[in-house]
Amino acid sequence: MRIRPPAPFPALLLSVVALWTAGGCKQEHASATTDAAARNVDAGVELPGVVAFTKVSVKQAPDEKARSVTLLSRGERLSVLEKGEPFSKVRLSDGEVGYVQTRNLLLGQITEATLVMDQDLYVRPDALSPVRKRAAAGTLLFVLADKDGWRQVQMPDKTVGWVPRDKAVTDVAEVDAARALWKAELQIEQKRPDLALTALRDFLALSPGARLAPMVEARAGTLDAGPLPSVDAGATATPPGAPGTSPSDAGAPAPVATPAPAATPGEPATPVVSVDASPPLPAAPVDAGAPRPATVLP
Repeated sequence: MRIRPPAPFPALLLSVVALWTAGGCKQEHASATTDAAARNVDAGVELPGVVAFTKVSVKQAPDEKARSVTLLSRGERLSVLEKGEPFSKVRLSDGEVGYVQTRNLLLGQITEATLVMDQDLYVRPDALSPVRKRAAAGTLLFVLADKDGWRQVQMPDKTVGWVPRDKAVTDVAEVDAARALWKAELQIEQKRPDLALTALRDFLALSPGARLAPMVEARAGTLDAGPLPSVDAGATATPPGAPGTSPSDAGAPAPVATPAPAATPGEPATPVVSVDASPPLPAAPVDAGAPRPATVLP
């Protein structure tokens, strides 16, 4: 049996170097591909986003001093074209393109939720942790995380806390109720109570059986003046300004005049004293401790 002699050391070393170089090239190519994909996510792929706060300004350019195009309200949906700091390029729901500060956006598929009853927000997903704030029923919430039966949510005032998962409901009808309440408050802030009332009534027409429907109806009741009080058709109205009447007794019956007694034959008739219809002058203040002056009769 013939034994093959071992390869020379230089040839073996060259083989090892070639294999290492090939592997390094592959790793470098993979890294470059990952970086390119990351750049594509930031620059070429539209990401869904939602406006996290109210009165967020959209700028013509990524500069704080640039002219504002419009204002966005909390909960509006948009697409992020280029994510950056401090501004991101976005496309609004109407197709308009502008720049918004990234800190005012929540990126990704953000779920909306609400509360059907008042609920404590905890610092951590544990009922024994401190309470951060008390949240009111009907508040529109954004779900930031979901963990072990708890949901991390963000409130309109930027407060972030944890609530039990079954308390932060995501039912469409309940979330629509919270959106209607939120929209109504925005319209009231803009001095448009008629539009606020319309938003609430539109929801009640679509989802009258929602658990938050009574709250929406109560809020609408505070904005609706309601029908005018009914007037009895058989009642006789007293003209305003008539003698002997006042706004407080406009509905009271008119006093009946008492005729003067007839004169006895042979006696002079009783003179009729005319009464001044004008209101009497206000009496001068009298000291409670001083004696009242006597009335002198003619």
